[in-house]
Amino acid sequence: MKLNPSKVAQEDSCATLLLRKAIPVTVHTTLQATITIAAPADVVLQKFRQIEDWNQWYPDVLSASWQDGAPWTPGAKICLQVKNSLGRTMSSIATVQPAAPDVLSWENRMPGLVTLCHARVAASEGGTRFTLDKSYQGAATFLLQLLKGRQERMLTQGLQNLAQLVLARQSA
Repeated sequence: MKLNPSKVAQEDSCATLLLRKAIPVTVHTTLQATITIAAPADVVLQKFRQIEDWNQWYPDVLSASWQDGAPWTPGAKICLQVKNSLGRTMSSIATVQPAAPDVLSWENRMPGLVTLCHARVAASEGGTRFTLDKSYQGAATFLLQLLKGRQERMLTQGLQNLAQLVLARQSA
């Protein structure tokens, strides 16, 4: 069988066009979870700010530590080791971003994925309303969209675990 190079090129460009229509080059998705914790905002934030303990409450965080800069100041670096959605261990450096006084923000960059995270506290009836949101952008976001349900469950479970740790600390 003899291949016609122009026909192969035409078919290849048609497949490429279809893929580009199906998988946009710039993919973006967000996740958000909120929980009310029966504790003052400063207690909730104090526990959250202890990044060395993130592996105790957030699923798939294997370790987190300060690499450079004063903790939670813009430009400070966080060394993270996580298990990604495919079960692979990944390491990255996140950078703390400028934010309002009641918000902690950081940006994490990995090959094909940029994640911007915001942790917010607000007084509410019964304690503190704590919200963690994540905004993902990049080629790897397509995979996250396929696994969004899993990611949402992990985020919700993480906040429930954080609440348990805060409440246990308060009663100790």
